[in-house]
Amino acid sequence: MGGKQSEKEVNKDFKKDFYKILAKVKKSENFAFTRFSDGEMDVLWNIPLQLQPNLVRVGNSRARKNYDPVDHKDFTPENPRHQQFRKELYEAFRFRKKNYFKGISCQCCVGKDNFERMLKEHGPGDDEHLTWANLLVNSNYPLFIEEMVPLFKDKKCVMVCHKQANLNKLPFDLIKDFRVGYNAFINDIPVIDEIAEWVKKENIENHVFLFSASSFSALAIHKLYDKYPNNTYINIGTTLNKFMDMPVDRGYLKYYWSNTVGGTLTKTCIWK
Repeated sequence: MGGKQSEKEVNKDFKKDFYKILAKVKKSENFAFTRFSDGEMDVLWNIPLQLQPNLVRVGNSRARKNYDPVDHKDFTPENPRHQQFRKELYEAFRFRKKNYFKGISCQCCVGKDNFERMLKEHGPGDDEHLTWANLLVNSNYPLFIEEMVPLFKDKKCVMVCHKQANLNKLPFDLIKDFRVGYNAFINDIPVIDEIAEWVKKENIENHVFLFSASSFSALAIHKLYDKYPNNTYINIGTTLNKFMDMPVDRGYLKYYWSNTVGGTLTKTCIWK
């Protein structure tokens, strides 16, 4: 049994996993893709996290960096509300269901110890539904923009994103949008119920929900796919920021949209 799990882990391939997801979009097969990247990982590990004006704090490490206000967040372990979020994040992380795909931080991005701990915390061992948190970015980003995004033109799309986003320039139409704000994973949890009520009332099925709402996305996708699996839920992160008048300061965004080869746009993440 252990040998088979190891073989499965070794054989994971960054681009093949992207095309596995792409095939489901093409076939209109409903699924969920949720992400647990470094920020979510820090919360799971109960590490203080603050992204504030001119300050980034992760645990005891501090650095001066000017994050855009839409990216500001705060996880304080001593805060009971924040601990409730952490509990629900763990539930989303360990949840298992057919076509519920969980992207985690890979060892080439967060180090071997963190990667191995994520596998252990997920338990037991590797899983065919585990994939990369970076699945839609880095060297897969051109594939996402050029092969997946055009498919959204023929889908019934719903966007869940920051209240400051401008959705008028998206290259596909929307049926509806839902908005969140600062520290949405703490302050905007009622929006999940709002979405669920709309899905139930309008009998929404076979829609594609696109989430660009930081850690809020993980909670929402878990709860919605658990209760309403007849839709597709994709955490797109910052991939469509260029079309939404949102910051494009991530490396893969800057390089791609400036037609420049380099940086993380050339990075192919590894599993083992």
